Amino acid sequence: MTTTPPPSSLVLRGDDTTAHLDAGSGQVRWERDGRVARIPLAAVDQVRGAGGTVEVVLTTASADRPAVVYALHEADATTAAAFRNAVAARLPGRTPGEPPVDGQGLVSTVPTAVARAAERGPELLVMGVATVAVLAAVDVTVAVRRDSEFAVALPFFQVLAAVGAFMVAVVGRGLLESHRLTKRGITVVAELDHHTDTMKVYRYTDLTGRVHHYGDSVGGERLEISYDPHDPSRAAARLSPYVRAMMALTTLTGLCMAGGGVGFTCYQFARALTG
Repeated sequence: MTTTPPPSSLVLRGDDTTAHLDAGSGQVRWERDGRVARIPLAAVDQVRGAGGTVEVVLTTASADRPAVVYALHEADATTAAAFRNAVAARLPGRTPGEPPVDGQGLVSTVPTAVARAAERGPELLVMGVATVAVLAAVDVTVAVRRDSEFAVALPFFQVLAAVGAFMVAVVGRGLLESHRLTKRGITVVAELDHHTDTMKVYRYTDLTGRVHHYGDSVGGERLEISYDPHDPSRAAARLSPYVRAMMALTTLTGLCMAGGGVGFTCYQFARALTG
C-alpha cells in the first residue's frame, strides 16, 4: 500500500532547484546554484503554479515594488501539486488591516556547503578534529626529531595547502565546466525571467522546446550561455577571455600553493622519520 508523505516533510526536485518543506521548521528551504534560501512561511504571500511549476511569491511592503518570486520548474506534476497545497495550507493567516511586511527581509541565504555543513555538523567536526590531530602529530614529530624551527613553519605551509586546494576546487572546477560546455555544448541567448535576492534568473529553451532556467549574479536583459545537449539543465555562462585568464591564473596559483604545502609537509616528515 502506497502512503503519501506528510505535507510537513515534502521534497520537490525540479530542473536545477530543490525545495524542502521540513517538519516543524516553519520554513521552506530553496536550494539552487550553490545556495540555500531559508524562506519563513510568514514571508510568503501565496504559492502558485501549474503542472510541474511551483512559484513561491513573497510579501512586499510596498505596492509599487514587484514581489520577489522563487520559481521551480520541471518537477513531477503530482508532487508539485502536493507541495503547493502543503505550503498553502501552512501559511499563517493575515490579520485585517495588518501592515504588509517585506518578505525578502525575512529570508536568509547561505552557500549550500555551509547549509550542508550545519546539517552534518557532528560528522564534519569529527573529521576536522581527526585532521588537526594528524597534522599536529606530524608537527610534533618534526619538532622532536629534527628542529623546532621546521615545526613552526609547518602550520603555515599546511594552511597554505588548504587554501590552495579550496581555490582549485571552486575556481578550477568552474573553469573546467565552462570550458567543456562551451566546446561541446549548445550555445543560446537566455532571456531574463525574474530576480531573486541574490541573482538574476534567465530562461532558455532546449532543442526539444523544454524551458530551463539559469541563475547568475551578473548580466543584463540577455545572457549567452552554453548547455549540455544530454542534460539541458546543466549550463554555464560564456566567459570573456579576461575572466578565463584570471580563473586559470587563480587555479594555477592554487595548485602551486597546495602542492608546495603538501610537498613541504611530506618532505619534513620523511626527514624526521629517517633522520
